[in-house]
Amino acid sequence: MGKIWMPGGAGGADLDVTTAGEGDILSGKVIVGPDGEPLTGTLALTGNAADSQVLAGKTYYNTDAKARRTGTMPNQGAVAPSGLNAGGSYTIPAGYHNGSGKVTANSLASQTGVQSGKTAAGAGQVLTGYEAWVNGNRVTGTMANQGAKTSSLSCGGSYTIPAGYHNGSGKVTANSLASQTSADAGAGDILTGKTAWVNGSKVTGTWKGYDLDTKTYTTNPIVIWWPPVTQWCFGLVRRGSNGVAVAFFALDTDAIHRYSLTNPNYCSYVLVSQDWSTRNITVEIKGADTITATCYFVNRKVNW
Repeated sequence: MGKIWMPGGAGGADLDVTTAGEGDILSGKVIVGPDGEPLTGTLALTGNAADSQVLAGKTYYNTDAKARRTGTMPNQGAVAPSGLNAGGSYTIPAGYHNGSGKVTANSLASQTGVQSGKTAAGAGQVLTGYEAWVNGNRVTGTMANQGAKTSSLSCGGSYTIPAGYHNGSGKVTANSLASQTSADAGAGDILTGKTAWVNGSKVTGTWKGYDLDTKTYTTNPIVIWWPPVTQWCFGLVRRGSNGVAVAFFALDTDAIHRYSLTNPNYCSYVLVSQDWSTRNITVEIKGADTITATCYFVNRKVNW
């Protein structure tokens, strides 16, 4: 066993107990090795951590073995924020996280729900070709796209508006009143005080009733000249006192109509003919010498 003599000392040091090597000695420092020879250390501290990178409250050595440092990194533990909505964000705080933290986003249903008092849209309320999220579910639209519907209506008609989306350019147009009231009556054809619609215009009647021109004949036969300004003529024919009463009617080039006011058989007693070129009507009662006929010329058309 080697020994080192230390002059002026109390004794010698036992070098056999030396276990440190140069890697255990700070770089640049010299000690006596186990063999009694000088031993230069090679241990160098090469840390590069900053205080902010070491957990707060923990100590460490960096490049100076004699300078103990204390970390300042915040200990965030298990951060567990919640209530994150779509499009939102959460800023993760600087520091140490222990791996148990969790960021929780709100459910899609809670973010795509309807407001209080409102009704959730279904496929029929979403235009076809479009999609929407309702109460957390994807809804594919089935609402028909009607575009611009058009229709024309006459009085009393109707148009059923089809279900679906209308782009605001559609139009339901009522046909003109003139197209629905085609007629040829004038004010003189309508009784005074009455109104009618003719070709889209309201017409107030001015006709005060039948304008009659009366003539009486007492021969047999009788020839009645029918004035050209007259639309109708009619007469009552009697044969003496036996009560034969026959009315006859004529309208322009229409045939003359006969009927008895008392007995249909009496019609055969009356012979009527007309000459439209001279506008003469001949009336004769068979078996009678004379007759009494009162004829009325009417300057307005009558429906009979």
